[in-house]
Amino acid sequence: MNDKINWNRITQIIADLERATTKEKAIREPSEQLKEFQYTLQNSDDIAKNICCFLFQQSILPLIGDENLSSTLIEGILILFSDILDLKIKLSVKAVEASQLICFVLKHGLELGNQRELFEEIGTVAFTVLSKLVEETTDVREAAFLISVSLDYATKSTLVHGYPSLSYLKKLLLSIPAENLKSVLPGVSVALTTLISNKNRHQVVIESIEILQWMWTTCNLTEDDASKLSELINRIFEQKLDNPKCRVARVNMSGILLEKCSEIMKDGLSPCIKCLFAAISDESQKVQESAEKPVLNLGGSIQISAVFEQCVNDLMRFARSADEHKRLSLLQSIAGIISINTNNPDFKVQLLTSLHSLTTALVTVSEIYTNDDLICEVNGGFILHRRLYLNTALHFSAFQTILINLPTDDFVDVLIDVLAENPYFAPEIFSIFEIVSSTGPKELMMSVIEQSNWWNPQKSNPRAVLTLEIVLETTAKLCGTAMLQKLLYRLIECLASPHPTVVQTAQAALEEISPNKNVAKLLMDNVDYITDRLIARLQFVDVSPEVLTVFSAILSVDGDISDLLSHLMPRIYELLDTRDSFSLPILRMFPRVAIKIPSQVEQVIDRSIHFVLAPSISLQCAALDSIIAAIPLFEDHDKLLPMIHQMWAPSVLIMKSSADCSNSAARRAVNVCETALLAERSFVRARVRELLPLFSELVEGNLKLLESNPEHRHALKMMHSLLDLFLTALEGDNIFDCMELEVFKTLLFCFEQKVKPELTDKALKCLSFLYQSSKAFVWTLMMEVSQKYPVGQLPIKKTQYFESVSRDVRLFVGKLL
Repeated sequence: MNDKINWNRITQIIADLERATTKEKAIREPSEQLKEFQYTLQNSDDIAKNICCFLFQQSILPLIGDENLSSTLIEGILILFSDILDLKIKLSVKAVEASQLICFVLKHGLELGNQRELFEEIGTVAFTVLSKLVEETTDVREAAFLISVSLDYATKSTLVHGYPSLSYLKKLLLSIPAENLKSVLPGVSVALTTLISNKNRHQVVIESIEILQWMWTTCNLTEDDASKLSELINRIFEQKLDNPKCRVARVNMSGILLEKCSEIMKDGLSPCIKCLFAAISDESQKVQESAEKPVLNLGGSIQISAVFEQCVNDLMRFARSADEHKRLSLLQSIAGIISINTNNPDFKVQLLTSLHSLTTALVTVSEIYTNDDLICEVNGGFILHRRLYLNTALHFSAFQTILINLPTDDFVDVLIDVLAENPYFAPEIFSIFEIVSSTGPKELMMSVIEQSNWWNPQKSNPRAVLTLEIVLETTAKLCGTAMLQKLLYRLIECLASPHPTVVQTAQAALEEISPNKNVAKLLMDNVDYITDRLIARLQFVDVSPEVLTVFSAILSVDGDISDLLSHLMPRIYELLDTRDSFSLPILRMFPRVAIKIPSQVEQVIDRSIHFVLAPSISLQCAALDSIIAAIPLFEDHDKLLPMIHQMWAPSVLIMKSSADCSNSAARRAVNVCETALLAERSFVRARVRELLPLFSELVEGNLKLLESNPEHRHALKMMHSLLDLFLTALEGDNIFDCMELEVFKTLLFCFEQKVKPELTDKALKCLSFLYQSSKAFVWTLMMEVSQKYPVGQLPIKKTQYFESVSRDVRLFVGKLL
């Protein structure tokens, strides 16, 4: 015995620890005494260690069961117990009894809802001690309570603390004789299955799977056991496992169960077969590799066919289910089965038998939803359509894997049958046509797509519009040279669609078909065909009035297409001259005609002038817009001057008729004056000067309209046009020389406090140009308005021009000075 050990002190330490369980307030936490006992144990000889261990087991270890002992002391005692077990000293208490005591403490901690830290803090060390206490053989009856607590702890504890309890459980189960293990099989199976369903820490899930795999293959299962376990197996294999390591563990479990339990479990292992085939399509390479050997070991086409049929039926049932993982698992399983059995003649027969059901399920699961025009996404010009039930890359990847491994010709035939049965699914079927376009029968698919009922959607039917979008996109992928002329005119027609998404997709489709995405070259390469179609339609324009909209759409194509348009213009002019009902759409096309065909500018102006005084404001606006667009493009100035003379009087008449109000035609008439001023400044100089009183009247009248209604759209646009005209007239060579006073008085209206800042800023620019042309005079006018007269000998005579100017304007001009 070591004489240096103070046994009286050891006795005192044990007494202090025993007193810690009392409720005396004066007692301090004896943590230091516990550390002192541990130090004595570590630094004594073997005889002293044996005595200390005996004292610990008899006097200290039982204290952990007292409800008054703090969690710190419990943890300290367990750490000390772990050290004692490492010494391999024969215990004076039974290992099972010590284990039950520790488990009792853990169970008590689990029941303390508001003191979770008790079992969370001591859990790891407790299960370390319990693992050391496991003997080579454990009686199953004695182990029942220990198993129950470890499962309870794993279920209720946090993720960090769950794994040690499973490690202990695994070691404990291994110590139970195999013939007795079956008595705890139901409880452990249910608990661990629930744990897998509720936990996402991969270590916990993997350990649980390995324990279940070992138990189910170790116990001698009966058919009755198999029926009870089949539901648990199904729950495990339906669970979404994000971590690839967990999925690998589940695949390994599938292979082992199929190898060792298939005779007893029979149909109960169908989830395992689904799991293996789903793993073939998994995004993780390790998961795919783990499934290769078990899949090769699968025997019996009948078994695979049964699972395949069940997956197809389930996909039909769960195609629109909210359970994304269920849908993904079914898609991956079907994809795996088909891809593995591509060369299996027996399976090919099964596939053809189930092809109609599978096709219906695939069409249903790929349902496309109509896009909101404001939030739709575009890729390469084509609109990205939302598939609610294939909304992740994994879902769509599995879906595509199925499509590309199906017998394409038979699949397309069935798709056409499904389309005939239910035209609602036309967008989905045409989208599938696009996916299989590289291997499918193109002529057959195009014969379906070119049917006229898909190309004329009703405005009130969003689904029909969606169908046309998909038809256009699919046409771009399928359309070869031989098929191009059949559908080219229809593609062009879609450029004139009232639906923005259709126009967008038609443009993208034409670019896809065109050489180097040059739509203009595509049109010019087919100019004869397009011209013939358009002229034929123009001959019967009453029957096909939409042909004018198509012509308008062609005008919007980038690039040189003047040769194509030149062939059509004579018939367009003929319609304008003879058919009043087509005047407005034709006039609205003229601005683009002037840009696309410069040789037609003279005709555009000449024919538009006749409609400037038309009874309809819409016609007036369209005619004036055409003139505004064409004047800057007119190269022969000798011919332009008579035309300006011809259009001037009608334009002035329109402005005079709207002096007390504001309309869009009057604004365009002002723009005509400005455009003419830019084109032929010297020719219209005198004419513009003559109109200054009218312009001033229009400024005053429109500002009054804005004062009564600040959101008056026409009045605001008219003010911008008038001020733009003043800017053009005052910049450089001042058109209004010797008329500075009149211009200055007009600009003062724009400096009222109620006038919009954007108009005031533009009026200031006009004032700046006016000042540059006549500094002294404009300075004097500003001095008089602001009532800031110079002090000196010069006699200043006050005028009567600005008596009515408001105080706001005087202050504003004063600040400018």
